[in-house]
Parts: sequence; C-alpha cells; structure tokens
Amino acid sequence: MRWAPIVLLAACAATAAERGRAAAEREDWEAAALAYAEATREAPRDARMWSALGEARYAGEKYGEARAAFEKAAALRPRDARPRIRVGNTFEIERRWEEAEAAYRAATDAAPRDARAWRTLGTRLARWQKLDAAQEALQRAVQVDPRAPQAHHNLALVEAARGDAEAAARAFEGAIAVRPDYRPSLLGLAALRVNAGRHAEALVLYRRVAEADPPSAAAWIAVGLLEKERGDAERAAQALDRAVDLARTDWERSGSPSSAALYARGLALRGERPQALQVVEAGLRRSPNHPELLELSSELGP
Repeated sequence: MRWAPIVLLAACAATAAERGRAAAEREDWEAAALAYAEATREAPRDARMWSALGEARYAGEKYGEARAAFEKAAALRPRDARPRIRVGNTFEIERRWEEAEAAYRAATDAAPRDARAWRTLGTRLARWQKLDAAQEALQRAVQVDPRAPQAHHNLALVEAARGDAEAAARAFEGAIAVRPDYRPSLLGLAALRVNAGRHAEALVLYRRVAEADPPSAAAWIAVGLLEKERGDAERAAQALDRAVDLARTDWERSGSPSSAALYARGLALRGERPQALQVVEAGLRRSPNHPELLELSSELGP
C-alpha cells in the first residue's frame, strides 16, 4: 500500500506540530521551533509547518532563521501574501528598510487582491516618509476592500501628512461611512474640522466619541474646550467633570500613564493645578519617560 508511508509522515508531522503548539502556548519558543522544525522534515511541502516554524523563531528573536522559514512557506504558496509580509517584518525589525520594502512589494505582487498586503505596504511607506508611494498603495487597499475602515483611515493620515486636508477629510468620511462608530476616524475628522475653524461640526464629532460605549475621557476634554470657546461655561464644566471622572477611574484601575496624563490634564483645565501636578508626579514614578507626563510636568511645574 503506497499511501501508508505518506499517512505515517503526515501523522508524525501532526504530532510534532502539536508539541510545537503546546510549547508556544507556554512561550517556550526554542522548544516550539524544534518541534516545528521536526514537522517540516516530516512534511516538507506543508507551508503551514514552515510558517509555524517562522513564527516560533520570530517570537524567539531569531529573525534570520524566521525569515528563512517564511521564505520557504512563500515558495510553497506563490499566491499567498502573508509569508512575504512576515519576511518583510523580519527585515523591518532589523532596520533593513529597503529589503523590508522589497518584501512588502513582493506580497502585493503575489496577491494583488489582498487588501492587507497593500495596507501593510502603504503604512510602512508612510512611516518611512515616502508619502506619494504610500498614497498610491493605500488607494489600492481601498479599491480592493472598500469595506475596511482601516484602509480609509490610513489613507486619510497620509493625505493629511501630504498637506491635503480636503482629501484627508474625504478618506476619514469614507471610514466613517463604512463603520459609523470608528473612533480613530471620528477623532481625525474632528481635528481637521477644528483646524478649519468648523468648531460646531467638530463638537458634534467629539460628542459622538465621548458618549459612545466605552466613553472617552480625551473626547470629553475636547468637548469641554470647544464648549468653553463657544461661551457655554456650564456645559464646559460638565464635560471636564466627566473627563476627570473617567480618567481618574481608569488611572486608579490600570495605572496607565496615558490615563494619568488625561486625569492631570482635566484637573488642570478645571483650575486644580496642584492636584494635577500630584497626578503627574505619581505617573512619572511609574513611567519616568512618558512624553505626555513630561510635557505636563513642564507646563504645571514652578
């Protein structure tokens, strides 16, 4: 029976892969990699085993070995973007930007209908300040999957960085049309409206975020500032009270430095500078290099 050795090899590979998964669950990346390497020897044409080996090596910070495994998976799946994206990730973490870009472009060439590949390429190009190329890649991401708000949002960020506020607003609106509660784009569009002097529209957007579930302390601070500018002192005070309550609760629960910064900012806007400085100092004891807390310390200090 010629198929018996094939079945045996597949069973051996499955057993090795199960050991690899168990090791990965306990974050023993070396044991996971050894098990997955055994699986690739038993099933050398199974791209899943090579990808799993790559993930284990990547988690264990052995990026060259991870890359070799992902490249093997990519060769076995010529139309799959994911292993090529992971090759790019290994180059990127080693700060080998040109090779990372080449790998991300290879992913879009292999799978031109994969929106994630275009989105990955576009966001990396934006990070590297290649804004025109990033715009083109993210426009392709939107074309391939117009129902993904992240692609619209990332395109909006690139348009804003290029100085085209109208195009950025259209892209933010595209994300919101797909997902009306998509906070990053609601906040991005609100900021554009503030910059354009369209404060009433910005206030509506900030309130949508502030009153959502879960509510947003940062958005309530923005509401408070805009209400104060409009001359409605009562609504401004109510918004800042809400922001302080939310941020204090999160700070006490999580100890997050970002929550400390929001808490302190809200207190300072209410005129409670000594209390705000106490929160900043407490936050800096936990996170001495947190940029927002350092900025607030400079603002509030003597």
